[in-house]
Amino acid sequence: MNIAGILVNANPGEQDTVRTALSAMEGVELHHETDDGRFIITVEDTEASSCDRTVLTLHNAAGVASAALAFHSFETEDTNASVELAPSSASRFPGA
Repeated sequence: MNIAGILVNANPGEQDTVRTALSAMEGVELHHETDDGRFIITVEDTEASSCDRTVLTLHNAAGVASAALAFHSFETEDTNASVELAPSSASRFPGA
């Protein structure tokens, strides 16, 4: 099973639109929302859609300015084995 942590940024004035879109998406769970239109969500595989397809859909959702992957984990059917991918602490961008 795939699970991803995503930071979604709403366009100015579109926070309600984005919140409504996120709550309508199967496999999406809203964990935190800021006053300035940022949402912390997780996305999981579902019977209807894969995690990666849902993340791609986020980019085209009404009111979404950006959606950035913060964390990804793939768990195999063997519950003792998992592979986790997270951004490295070393940045490729000066000043970041």
